Amino acid sequence: MFTFWCGETGTDHNKGHLCTYASDYRYLIVQHHNDFMYDINKEIRFGNGGELLILSPGSKIVHGSPKDSGLRYIDDWIIVSGEHISTLLSELRLPMNVSFDIGDARFIAPYITRIRNELNVHRMGRHCIASNIIGEMLVAMGRQYEHVLNMRLPQKYRIECVRVEMLANYRNEWTLKTLADMAGYSQSYFCALYQKFYGISPIDDLLAYRINIAKNELARRKCSITDISEKCGFTAIHHFSRYFKKYVGVSPSGYSKQMPKTVAE
Repeated sequence: MFTFWCGETGTDHNKGHLCTYASDYRYLIVQHHNDFMYDINKEIRFGNGGELLILSPGSKIVHGSPKDSGLRYIDDWIIVSGEHISTLLSELRLPMNVSFDIGDARFIAPYITRIRNELNVHRMGRHCIASNIIGEMLVAMGRQYEHVLNMRLPQKYRIECVRVEMLANYRNEWTLKTLADMAGYSQSYFCALYQKFYGISPIDDLLAYRINIAKNELARRKCSITDISEKCGFTAIHHFSRYFKKYVGVSPSGYSKQMPKTVAE
């Protein structure tokens, strides 16, 4: 049996606010209305509006709008537990601690509403019904995730697998040849497909991602610019400074000085 602990739909946070949650034996499932950043176990990543994120027990997350988005952060979220929930999530092959898309930007909200409506009325079997709704939600999530992956086969799925690997290991020295070989395409065809699907070249996409990581590290002011440069995968600090100014418009040191220290430690 699955247990519903709490959950809300359309939770609206103040501009610049970052939410922090540390799980024990429970799972946090959150769906973001707008583009977002998240820091899981001190690893900063970025996601798109509509994507889901499942936080596994024993993990800590800090999440909210990117600093320069200018938007209020809105999400739907639910906290659940259960003896067999980890087994079910594994069987459904749902990603853990990384954002993913299932093609439905408001997927979990109706389930949260159904669960709360059931529990708010004191009638026989309400906890059993709530548990069944949680199970139904997870299975539907897994099926939709599988459907999205199947719809992207073969080209987009192959390109996306390469992109996920590249961004998950953004510190590596990636080359077009390595990326194209992973996808099984020539370099020119790989670049053309990447541009078609994401509107940006693979190398520019990687650089933009590294710069976003660097911006948040600079706002923390916990490391030197040289350390941040190395942490973000740049082989030389002058390369880092040049690309940072190209993408952001100011130098790394200038950006650090103008940004308030707002990221939770």
